[in-house]
Amino acid sequence: MNSKGRRHGDLSASLPQRLINGFALMLLCLAASMFFDRLFPTLPCGDSLTVPALLLPSDALAYGAVMARGACLIPFATLATLIYDLWLGASPFATLLHGLAFVLTLLFVLHLSRQLVLPVNNRRMRHLLRIPLIAVVCATLMAPLASLQFSNQWPNWPPIIAFWLGEATSILLFTPIARTLFHPCRHNARHDPPWSLRASLGWLAIAVMLLAIHALWHTNHALTLGWLSMLCLLPPVLVAYLLPPRWSRSGMAAFLTGWLVIACHQLAPTPAAVDQLLALQLSVLVAALIGFLCHELARNLESTSRRLAATALEDSVTGLCNSAGLSRFASDCGYREAAVIGVQIDDIDDLEMLIGNHEAQRVEYRLAQTLRGCEKHLGGCAARLRPGLMVVLVPCRGDTEKAGVNATAEALAQRLDDSRPQPAIAAARLGIHVVLIERLPLEALPRLAALLLRAVRQAPQQREALYRCRESVTTLIEQQRLAARWSHRLRSSLAGNECQGQLVLFAQPVVSRHTPHSARCEILLRWQSPAGELTGPNDFLPVAEACRLMPQIDAWVIEQTLAQLACHPQGRRLESVAINLSGQTLGCEWLKELIIRTLERYRWPPQRLCLEITETVPVRNQQRAGETLDALRALGVRVAIDDFGTGRAAFDYLKRFPLDLLKIDGTFVRQLGESELDREVVRTTCTLARQLRARVVAEFVESAEQMALLTGLGVDYFQGFGLARPMALTDYLDSLDRLAEGWMAQHDALHKSAGEGGWPPFSAG
Repeated sequence: MNSKGRRHGDLSASLPQRLINGFALMLLCLAASMFFDRLFPTLPCGDSLTVPALLLPSDALAYGAVMARGACLIPFATLATLIYDLWLGASPFATLLHGLAFVLTLLFVLHLSRQLVLPVNNRRMRHLLRIPLIAVVCATLMAPLASLQFSNQWPNWPPIIAFWLGEATSILLFTPIARTLFHPCRHNARHDPPWSLRASLGWLAIAVMLLAIHALWHTNHALTLGWLSMLCLLPPVLVAYLLPPRWSRSGMAAFLTGWLVIACHQLAPTPAAVDQLLALQLSVLVAALIGFLCHELARNLESTSRRLAATALEDSVTGLCNSAGLSRFASDCGYREAAVIGVQIDDIDDLEMLIGNHEAQRVEYRLAQTLRGCEKHLGGCAARLRPGLMVVLVPCRGDTEKAGVNATAEALAQRLDDSRPQPAIAAARLGIHVVLIERLPLEALPRLAALLLRAVRQAPQQREALYRCRESVTTLIEQQRLAARWSHRLRSSLAGNECQGQLVLFAQPVVSRHTPHSARCEILLRWQSPAGELTGPNDFLPVAEACRLMPQIDAWVIEQTLAQLACHPQGRRLESVAINLSGQTLGCEWLKELIIRTLERYRWPPQRLCLEITETVPVRNQQRAGETLDALRALGVRVAIDDFGTGRAAFDYLKRFPLDLLKIDGTFVRQLGESELDREVVRTTCTLARQLRARVVAEFVESAEQMALLTGLGVDYFQGFGLARPMALTDYLDSLDRLAEGWMAQHDALHKSAGEGGWPPFSAG
């Protein structure tokens, strides 16, 4: 049952079960109260008070039961308290007041005990602190009210202190017992730490012997309440965890109760014995607290030790053995050689980047379940040596085992290669290699991972393993399958294999408001399938960035762009061609030499080349990137910052890199006529550009009204669907004259509108 269910009652239990639990608690509380009332003698504690019992187990049992079962037991516990108070002869007012306080205390235990330990993050530390905190607070609340039942005056501090000590001690001793007794979850003995019958009998003998010595000391009055007598409390309490787990708390409570009963029976029933009485209670409280803490710490340390021992030999992701667990298995098997079936997932790092670490670990977990079947069939040990690399180690016992290993390895390879039996695994594989090493000396086991990776590199390359999802496959797995396909397509296209499609160059015109007849454009990328269908860059460029393919793509774009411009008759008319560069490419050493060599090969003037810096991938080596841009700019190449204003790195690029153009992101242009904030962003960008002696380009320009507004704000160049949609680079070059006529007409209409009272043209000065 979850914590919410415990706070509001045991919702999982049926009504008869709740009634049974409630009446059981009521009878237990009444029996404990009456038993302890008879067990302890009536002792004076002040001028007008006698204490019938020094331990109050009924309240503590109620607290534990309510913590375990919830608020449904509060009426039964309260009824038991009222019956016991009336049986003691308390006044109706005191009984009612005690009952009300008891209900409030139970509600506190149920609801507010969580808040007391909420700042503690560790679950075991919360369990360790909860009972002592409840003991302190509940004793403080109940002690003054309990003393009213037996005192003629109030406040009377000796009885209040006596009840406080008794209440706190009872909670430390009996609340954990009741919580365990009434807990709705069945106790699983497999999780209990091991215990020894000999140790338990030894504890019992020591406890009985110390109680006997304690009784003899008081009988002979050789040492009344001396420090040796107090020391009798500690040994059984400190080693109570030697008892069976289900009886350790009860044994400790029984021992302390017996010690207190013996001590109380040796006290003379006189008012002068009040100091001795409080000293006895304080000693038992300290012993109960020490016993509680020792018990919890011993159990926690035992559980932690077992968990750490298992964790040291187990992989946390798949549940298979790790390298240490595999070594332990090899040392215990008693054989010198073993056969190894190795399974490797290619490009596990790329998989993690594309779908996230959690989803990649789920793929590995599913693969591990397949290897578990091989492990059970062969009697070997399956292990995960590192991310994406798993093995099944089978000791070489004879020829029969060798034949079984070979057959299992073949079946495993076929199963992983076939998408139908395991669609979740097959859909996720970027490339799964199965390698069999028939004879591996176990002395070489520490180098097993390196041996397997080397064997995989020597193996012939298999076809690409595509992700094939089942109907229950998550969205991230679907995205990963598509990403794996795009990765393969891009790699194939860059290698010259265009059977699955190819990258094609598109151009979008950039129009100057000063010289609209001049030809400028930005190079864009599209993917063209064998059927001629075009796909935008948003579908494949993120995959290229994650697979670190952008340097190869950027180099291809530079080469192909200048080659097509040099071959086309209209190519030399372009005054500027802009090419986007990824942050991955800017950090490459070869970028400067590539651009210089390509410019020289195709005799393209550096002044007509513009490099646009994008922010999708940050520039890791900014020093090298700055040096490269400085060298290229010295040759005349222009530099622009793309999508300015949307990324955190753009302003940092202003300080680090030389630039000639700022391209305002289209998000500030779309609503330019309606948004004063967008207009102010554009105006500020233009002012900043003038300070840097740079020009401004506005993207996503779709209407004449936007061009008029941008002209008034100081923008130099326009780019967007309002001027021309992206088109194939060759088509753009073929239609330069037609496009220039249209831009001139737009320019004239814009100035005519400005002369009639519209937006005035921006002064170029």
